[in-house]
Amino acid sequence: MKASAANAELPQLAGPLAEFLSGLAEEHKDLVRTTVESLVLAESGGHACIVWEDVLERDALLKSGVAGIPGQILPIIVDGDRVYLRRMFISEGAVAEALKARMTAASLALDAAQAGEFLRQCGLLGGVGTDWQAVAVVAGLVRPLLVVSGGPGTGKTRTAAVLLAAIRRFQPGRRIALAAPTGKAAARLSESITSTLARLGCDQGEPVAASTLHRLLGASGDGKRFRFGPTNPLPADVVVVDEASMVDLAMMGRLVAALKPDARLVLLGDKDQLASVEAGYVLGDLCEAAGLNRFSESFSALVGEVTGTRPESDGNGRDSAVELQTNFRFGSGNAIEALSGLVRRGDASGFMDSLSGLGPNDAVRWERAHKAAELEEVLARVFDHSLRARWDAALPGEALEALGRFQILCAIKKGPFGRDSVNDAIERMLEARHIRPRGQSWYRGRPILITSNAPQLNLFNGDLGVVWEDGAGALQVWFTGPEGPRAIAPGRLPSHETAFAITVHKSQGSEFDEVMLVLPPVDSPVCTRELVYTGITRARRKVAVIAGKAMIAASIGRGSARSSGLKERLRG
Repeated sequence: MKASAANAELPQLAGPLAEFLSGLAEEHKDLVRTTVESLVLAESGGHACIVWEDVLERDALLKSGVAGIPGQILPIIVDGDRVYLRRMFISEGAVAEALKARMTAASLALDAAQAGEFLRQCGLLGGVGTDWQAVAVVAGLVRPLLVVSGGPGTGKTRTAAVLLAAIRRFQPGRRIALAAPTGKAAARLSESITSTLARLGCDQGEPVAASTLHRLLGASGDGKRFRFGPTNPLPADVVVVDEASMVDLAMMGRLVAALKPDARLVLLGDKDQLASVEAGYVLGDLCEAAGLNRFSESFSALVGEVTGTRPESDGNGRDSAVELQTNFRFGSGNAIEALSGLVRRGDASGFMDSLSGLGPNDAVRWERAHKAAELEEVLARVFDHSLRARWDAALPGEALEALGRFQILCAIKKGPFGRDSVNDAIERMLEARHIRPRGQSWYRGRPILITSNAPQLNLFNGDLGVVWEDGAGALQVWFTGPEGPRAIAPGRLPSHETAFAITVHKSQGSEFDEVMLVLPPVDSPVCTRELVYTGITRARRKVAVIAGKAMIAASIGRGSARSSGLKERLRG
């Protein structure tokens, strides 16, 4: 059905654009106006298009003079039952064309015996059955496009590290670039790749530093212009992008437009996590179109030669998408691993049964909270158990380490159970306990989340810092740096917010020892199985779910499907 803009809070752009295009229309002006409003509203919700089943209204729209079919240069494009703003239609088409070209390109040659020996030297192929990390490395050595999907702890970074080492060994001279959507994710990628290579002892060259996608593409200060593009391609032969689930359609379009025709693209991510904030579901659509762990006869045979175990082939696979299936972090029987699997499958009943049967010593804990007062009681216990220890730190570095041990994640920003209210409640507790001077914005131990990029300060959206004294007793904001904690004066910070609680969206790319996930008592469309999955899998060791039974069941039962034609275009 066509997305309805009635009774919805329209984005600021919707009204002026709708009036402008309806003014250009030769007929059906009201239809054009409501269609444009619906399209802008849908895009703000992450959709690339709207699906419109009413054939008569689609035909009427095509007679308006401002809508056409693919190939026509008009502001609105009608492609079958999908309706797009032209800009989004072109962007989706460019991404599909670039990715499909790599999916269907010929494979490179590889010496199977040497590759197998190298993988064993790097610690792979030591188990029984198919080693999916090894399969992904083989695919990355021979295929122009590789997508590696897997949950936390399945070894995506290890796979990437071995792949980079293998490229340096078997395809020397290739220029490699590492990137991620946020500065924090880029820093984690650099650290993880470097430490993994050192641990495995299979590196063949100097470390490669990761950057944000914006920095990789040479974005201008306003983020609207990019140095690298179709006429000035990136000087990289292999581009590896981590946290690819966060990459929206527009950014993916800029990236593939900047790649050299023969450049290899490797995307790492978790298809079950929340999709990008902006429009598109690129990683999920790509995984479906390419076919996870679906391989051709020739590729399956090559993997068998390299690894000694031949995966099944269906003759229709694109040999470009591998899903890692073994979790090395949690191990079998872990409650976080078990429950995250139930969430992925949308099994709300099984999730609730498992949650109800957990004991106090399990990795997952559930507390019901339906009213603001009940939530504040939970927060008071959490403060004494998990937060108060932060002020025991003697040095800024110890305070930063404490930030990684516990984090509150909220599904929404506003309302009694939202991020802002939780932060306010904790700051009131700090005042009551005489930790925060009454009314002061800057105080020792305040956690800070950066919400915009400031490359000149080496600060990026998603970075977490803490307010602490320097050697002279002045309050600074401290961040983790490659050479240890570094301080920045509060007045120099880009846009930021208090981060005792952050949204689940903002937590993507981060991990914490313990997490508390707070869901609102009233049903909200933002509460989906992808949000619950993302929230609970941010935890390395323990997670507490604060929500009513009905809210948990509703969230897990609701998928965040996005309207897009990318999957169909990739399938051709």
